[in-house]
Amino acid sequence: MLLTTGKHEMKPTIAERLHDIADRLARLTPSHRDPHRYHEDKSELIDALRRLASEAPQSATQAR
Repeated sequence: MLLTTGKHEMKPTIAERLHDIADRLARLTPSHRDPHRYHEDKSELIDALRRLASEAPQSATQAR
């Protein structure tokens, strides 16, 4: 996802991407009409979190 502001496109920050994933997770519910969709959406969220973790600066992950 890229944010367009005039002539410049800005990549969302890690915090913005985490908020987006959290919002999607909050809306995640099973559906009796399409039971496989829940698992597909869950897998996409897991993949998004793993990609984000691999992109995060190492110093941020080691500061525990």
